[in-house]
Amino acid sequence: MPFTATFPKRPELARDLRRLEQHARQHGQTQLFIETPYRSQMVLEVALETLQPDTAFTVAQDLTGAGEWICSQPMRAWRSGKAVVLEKTPAVFSSGAWPGVLK
Repeated sequence: MPFTATFPKRPELARDLRRLEQHARQHGQTQLFIETPYRSQMVLEVALETLQPDTAFTVAQDLTGAGEWICSQPMRAWRSGKAVVLEKTPAVFSSGAWPGVLK
């Protein structure tokens, strides 16, 4: 999959996240991506609206910083858990299939 420098705004972001999700499933991969800090919350919100319940989704924010926070779980758990508000700090995202659910 080619490198994507930045994602477009809604609804194109939803389309691109679905495309990454499908590619990850078809090829047994995890897709890593970054976004500008002020758009991190939007990426999470669109992922919550868009990705399949069994898709693994990770947010790793402020890596090596005092506020480091990493959470990796299926979208089903993201949706049913406490709402997350991301800080405007650098974040890395990943999307892929949990082992055992690759198609």
